[in-house]
Amino acid sequence: MVETKEISELTRSNRIAMLSHISTVTVMVFFMIWESVRGQLSPVYMTIATVVGVIPLIGEVICWKSNTEHAMIKHLVSYGFSLFYTICLFTSPTNLIYVFVIPMIFVVTTYSDTRYLLLINTGAILECIIVVVIGATKGGFGYHGIEAAVVQIVVMIMVGAYSVLTTKVIRENTRKRFTEVAQAKAEAENLLERNEELDQQLSGNIADINVRFEKLTAASKTTTEAMQEVSAGATDTAEHVQNQLEQTHAIQDKVDEVAVAVEEIVNSMTLTLKALAEGKQDIEHLASEVEDSVDNGTEVTEKLENLNQYMDEMNSIVELIGGITNQTSLLALNASIEAARAGEAGRGFSVVATEISGMATRTKEATVHITELISNVSNAIMEVVGVVSKMVDGINEEKTGASNAEGSFESIEDNTRAIQKNADTLSRSISELQNANKEIIDSIQTISAISQQVSAHAGETMQAEEENLNVMQDVSAIMQKLATLAAH
Repeated sequence: MVETKEISELTRSNRIAMLSHISTVTVMVFFMIWESVRGQLSPVYMTIATVVGVIPLIGEVICWKSNTEHAMIKHLVSYGFSLFYTICLFTSPTNLIYVFVIPMIFVVTTYSDTRYLLLINTGAILECIIVVVIGATKGGFGYHGIEAAVVQIVVMIMVGAYSVLTTKVIRENTRKRFTEVAQAKAEAENLLERNEELDQQLSGNIADINVRFEKLTAASKTTTEAMQEVSAGATDTAEHVQNQLEQTHAIQDKVDEVAVAVEEIVNSMTLTLKALAEGKQDIEHLASEVEDSVDNGTEVTEKLENLNQYMDEMNSIVELIGGITNQTSLLALNASIEAARAGEAGRGFSVVATEISGMATRTKEATVHITELISNVSNAIMEVVGVVSKMVDGINEEKTGASNAEGSFESIEDNTRAIQKNADTLSRSISELQNANKEIIDSIQTISAISQQVSAHAGETMQAEEENLNVMQDVSAIMQKLATLAAH
């Protein structure tokens, strides 16, 4: 791009004055040639006048070539044209020659030199007055009457006055413009200073915002990483909860098996009590019949044989109770193992399993005792059968044995009732354990659902944080661009 050279005020004034001078002299010379052709002017006069008008123009061009701001251009224009104008004014056959000085007067106003312009106007007015006076008294100079002369003088006075006033107004306007420009310059400088301060503040604010965005970006990254960890943790929790649920279902199955076994024990104890009641009745009946054993030996023998059969049945029942006891012990052991695997959730079940194991042990001991008693009774019966011939002599002993047998049956009944009571307690405990296990299953399912929701929400939060991170990175880039622009 080509830079435009700034033109000074004096250069512009010199150029317009010089061009106007050349144009005016050219027009005036043209009219002189025209008058010479018409015979009103001699060629010699025309030549001399033309030379006088052209010489200042040559000087102006030379000065312009050397320096466009040359001070002599103004004087050559003013004094050169004044000389040429004076010659033409005093030698021209027409009075309208004064008109050519009017545009030149206004051209000189471009220099805004009031004293210089006042001097030129004074000379032009005096020349006009002299021409009019001489023309009115002696004739010549294109004098056409007093009206034209007055108009000529008034016009020149008005032109002079107007040109001076115009110059003053222009100078005042120029001074005012300079003042306004100076004020505008001062305001611009103040504005620039304020802009610099604002730029500094803006740079500081942008830097502060940029730092905050960096912190916010770091926090967003941390949140994203935390959400990833939460999502992974929730997934692991859901897997562990699922495993716990499977283990809890396994425990529930074992509890159901134990409940069935306990129910069988309760039923067996009911049958045992019934058998004991029957045995007790038989013993009582035996005791009542001992008095008559002497006379009814044969009947006693038959009863004893029947009693021996009852003993065999009782022994079978006791063996059944022993098998149930062993099975209960195994179930209690399995329940303890499953409770240990379940951890904190199986602690209550472990206590119940321990109680079941204890009751099974006591039941086994009672069964052994019952077996021993049955064995004793069987031996006694066999002895009774062997010594039936001596029944009369051993009635007292048989009565004592019958009493002992009755007491043993009462003891067996008491122990059996205790076993039944413990079995009922165990059944209730197992029922409570089943209910608690169901609640645990419900809680685990709830935890699993919550874990899945947490994992889903964590995934959504992580995605939102990633979008926020992208937005903050874009904003941070924009803030860095603003900071760069503010720095420049």
